[in-house]
Amino acid sequence: MNLSRRVFDDISQPIGSRENPTPLVRLNRLSRPGGGEIFAKLEWMNPFGSIKDRTARFLLNGLLRDGKLSGKKFVEPTSGNTGIAVVALSNLLCIPCTITIPSGAPEEKIILLRLLGAEIRDQTEGKVTHLFAGYGTCGTITGVAKFLKEGTGLP
Repeated sequence: MNLSRRVFDDISQPIGSRENPTPLVRLNRLSRPGGGEIFAKLEWMNPFGSIKDRTARFLLNGLLRDGKLSGKKFVEPTSGNTGIAVVALSNLLCIPCTITIPSGAPEEKIILLRLLGAEIRDQTEGKVTHLFAGYGTCGTITGVAKFLKEGTGLP
């Protein structure tokens, strides 16, 4: 396949998949134990710059397939690459999306999320009362909890 001539119909199509894998580069200058090969997987070549593009696409497509987003808004607590991919793909799929971010998030991430169309907590006038998050993301839980408690007078 001549990848230089490949044209995609929308920004979600170049996200790495079995049919369209992100490139592998053989690292020839590293020693090869036992004669094996060492490769680098170039996930940064996904349209939003990380492996989280795959996560966001899989998540949103699954929710749509199962009918769990009909008439609802998608809310993602993040300050990183997952949020960037979620908000971009949500816009593409016309899914209302709110991204909540901790107060210490880098300014460039905040700007990028806004450029991609994220609706920030201000739009809810601070009326977020509950947070549901996965156990494995303690950094996210800690950061979002701190952000949500700001201005509430809670310790």
